[in-house]
Amino acid sequence: MELVLDRFAKKERYTIGNLYIDGKLECNTLEDTDRGLSQYMSENDILRVKEKFLGETAIPTGRYEIIFVNSPRFGKTEYAINGKVPLLRNVKGFKNIEIHAGSYPKDTRGCILPGENRMKGMVVNSRKTCKRINEKLWFVISNGGRAFITVK
Repeated sequence: MELVLDRFAKKERYTIGNLYIDGKLECNTLEDTDRGLSQYMSENDILRVKEKFLGETAIPTGRYEIIFVNSPRFGKTEYAINGKVPLLRNVKGFKNIEIHAGSYPKDTRGCILPGENRMKGMVVNSRKTCKRINEKLWFVISNGGRAFITVK
């Protein structure tokens, strides 16, 4: 399964994108501010940018495998599957980057928040959207398939 996150509104305090699954538009996304990071940068350069902006930084562009992990924070939510949520593997300079519900930039903590961008600077219906995405990802991964996300 291939997901593509196309960031199209790079604002001072947040980033809005479109998430596609296998070429079909699935939803909008909310992330921290895009600071021009790329997975091709050194980890030290990425960390320097993150430190300067105190954790309010979107993950580097690049391609990441998605797996399901137990989440102490989000595992008990209605959109988790068997206590697990999607995690992006090997995001340089970042830890525990999940796809989880939230509405505002303060909810991101570097993670990707799916939903509907109907209001400026936020997404709505995030829990419902997460559940739908998680079910699709879980079906593929639990049946031996793999899932990847390309962040542009």
